[in-house]
Amino acid sequence: PLYIYIYIHTCRRSLIRILRLSTLLFWSSDTSHCKWQMRVYVLQTILVQVLWTQMMTASFLPAEIPFVDNPFSLFRQWWENATDKVPDYYNMCLSTSTKDGKPSSRIVNVAGFNESGIRFFTDCSSKKGKEIEENPYASATIYWPGLGQQIRFEGAVEMLPRQDAIEYFYGLHREQQITLQIGNQGGHLTSRHELLKERKAIEDKFSDHKNLPVPSNWSGYLIVPYRFVFLQGQFDWLGDRVQYTKHSNGSWALQRLKP
Repeated sequence: PLYIYIYIHTCRRSLIRILRLSTLLFWSSDTSHCKWQMRVYVLQTILVQVLWTQMMTASFLPAEIPFVDNPFSLFRQWWENATDKVPDYYNMCLSTSTKDGKPSSRIVNVAGFNESGIRFFTDCSSKKGKEIEENPYASATIYWPGLGQQIRFEGAVEMLPRQDAIEYFYGLHREQQITLQIGNQGGHLTSRHELLKERKAIEDKFSDHKNLPVPSNWSGYLIVPYRFVFLQGQFDWLGDRVQYTKHSNGSWALQRLKP
């Protein structure tokens, strides 16, 4: 099952340590059993390793990625498959850089996509917002370890209409809307208490308001990809990698790459 695999994959080392510790505690009262203790210790480690290997092999889809003409069609297929199987499937690692090429990365939510591109929302006064302003290009990666799948895309970044940001804001939970009122994402704090105090002041200020105002710096962005790379991983690392590169006429060139 997928969730058992995810648990073992992410907690394998901790699980091995727990089993080792349980063995040591069980046999510690009788030192004459040291040889048996070591045998059980080794056996438990091997069993966990074998189980993890089987789970990892069985959880992945067939290695070969089918060719489709449009990368967004493949993107949608993988996305819909992950929706029901992967916790936090909507997370992507967004990388931006300054004008002189100094990069930075962070996790943001995919807020939607179509054949125009992939959307996300953020504070335009944040570090990523400032970097996009001076260098409007980005690379992003979506990784679903339970499926062995990775999607990387690179492209120009455009700001979405203000109305899109407003609509997305009012689709958030009220607690999230209150947090966004703080603004100045990435700004310096003297203490955690200062942040909580500021949030409490905002809660009190808008306690009688049904709808909170949309912060002026709350913005939406669209990544317009010129390249996609899809990777279907395998346990032996002999995965399948497919690249789409966009031509000037809007068509896509398709290539299979070495893993």
